[in-house]
Amino acid sequence: MKRLFFLLPIAALLLPLGIWWFVIPEDLLLDSIESSLAPYHLHADFVHLKKGPFFQVQSQSLLIKRSDQTLFSIDDFAGQINPLLLFLVRPNLSFQGVVAGGRITGEVSQPYGRAGRIHLRFHRLSLEGIPFLAEKGVAEGGVITGEGRLDGHRGELTFSVQALRLKNGSFWGVVIPLDWFDRCRGIIHMDEEKIRIGSLSLEGDGIFARIKGTIVGEETDLTMEIMPDALLLRKRSSPLSLLENFKVSPGYYVIPIRGHLSL
Repeated sequence: MKRLFFLLPIAALLLPLGIWWFVIPEDLLLDSIESSLAPYHLHADFVHLKKGPFFQVQSQSLLIKRSDQTLFSIDDFAGQINPLLLFLVRPNLSFQGVVAGGRITGEVSQPYGRAGRIHLRFHRLSLEGIPFLAEKGVAEGGVITGEGRLDGHRGELTFSVQALRLKNGSFWGVVIPLDWFDRCRGIIHMDEEKIRIGSLSLEGDGIFARIKGTIVGEETDLTMEIMPDALLLRKRSSPLSLLENFKVSPGYYVIPIRGHLSL
């Protein structure tokens, strides 16, 4: 009888591990992860996915896609699955990896009776190494750090960018000297219908700008405030003369950015 009590804890440990190794196929793991991403219309492509000990998963790389477009890729992907929630068909995965030369960690979960949750933390990702941003030409360079959360169809992204390099932008005939800015920080809120920019600031040598407003689909309703200091006004008066129609007062410009913006 004593031997039986001694063996019970060992059996309790070995049984789920045995199920993990011999009963749960890799296809089931893929289906679990896909079901967590499906509410966001995202798809995961793993390269050489394999199971590790104690409910670990590893992959040479993981591509996160929307339709056929790769948004970003995670190299050296390593994850840990919660075994209890896996057996209850409620996937819960914590992971880490390398994205665009920086580090990313996160959790993907699907609580019972609710849409999935995603929480990401990223540190010093290179903007030009993120396929979605590189293809759209949003930025020529920069290093981004921050975190993002999605809970159902609501989300929030908090970030800062250093060593930022932007191309000068022309929005409906208005040329904005974006290459004057080398730092950026912001908080963006998202839901199923719109993106709300509550706080997005750009900074450069002698200049500050703030963007706020909403994006619904591909229609923008934004306002950009540009505030150069007196020295910059004297040194670079020529480019700023293009914004003369938007000058509210000396050193203060307000530019509406409204219309169709294809991303």
